[in-house]
Amino acid sequence: MVDAYRRSSAFTKLAPRTKRDYHQVLDYLRKPLGAADVDGISTPELATLIDRIAEKRNWRFANYCLAVISRVFSIGILRGKAKVNPATGVPKLTRPREAPAANRPWTDHEIEVVLAAAPAGVALAVGLGAYAGLREGDAIALPMSAYSKVGRRAAITFRPGKTHRADEDPLVLPVHPRLVQLIDNRKAGDSTVMVLGMRGRPYTSDGFRTMLFRVIAQLEAAGKVGEGLTFHGLRHTVATKLSDLGADNETIADVLGWSSTAMAKRYTKTRDRTKRAAAGLRQIK
Repeated sequence: MVDAYRRSSAFTKLAPRTKRDYHQVLDYLRKPLGAADVDGISTPELATLIDRIAEKRNWRFANYCLAVISRVFSIGILRGKAKVNPATGVPKLTRPREAPAANRPWTDHEIEVVLAAAPAGVALAVGLGAYAGLREGDAIALPMSAYSKVGRRAAITFRPGKTHRADEDPLVLPVHPRLVQLIDNRKAGDSTVMVLGMRGRPYTSDGFRTMLFRVIAQLEAAGKVGEGLTFHGLRHTVATKLSDLGADNETIADVLGWSSTAMAKRYTKTRDRTKRAAAGLRQIK
């Protein structure tokens, strides 16, 4: 059934990063589920397995496993390889109270500290995330041809790899002055890709992530940045700043390349709650 899922369009049309993550989850699940009879996997057994994964790894990975299993069974039912989806009745695990929020926003200070400490290519990718809201995969694959500059005006024109449909117009984003500096200071090379490693070649996803987290770990150990910095947190940073400037969820979704406002609402929920609380307190005489 897993092989059928991997051959299905539901899997092959996933973004490369998502596809790789699904592969890793399916490989991880091969041991506990590999020898099980498909129709013999019950909802209670699956719930127990998800709890064990949470104990062994963490609650977020367990929920991801649950989501992948559900998708596999959904395709399995359509292909006649399963009769029911045992994941349907298994609730997602909730985040423990003591667990930090995932992908928290970066502070302006943290952005500048990382930009100053990181190799040029890593710094440029971080700038694309911090000032244009690009996803990691889009940032390290962005071609130089996406960047245009006329006088003081600069723009990035691209199609987000994860959510953009082929029949949609590309996004055209104005470029922040700090990002213009990073792009203009880029060393010229033979590659048509904007973000390059120290050897002048594009990064692989794993190579970039290794370099970024090496820089973050060193800065964190030195007390120069807080815990929990991730590249994806830069998109939270952009969403938070836009919200602070009065942008509505539809505008935030457009900037970050989402097809709906659901993610924008999720990203700005805490900040919106803070605004409402502050507004309420100001009414107290």
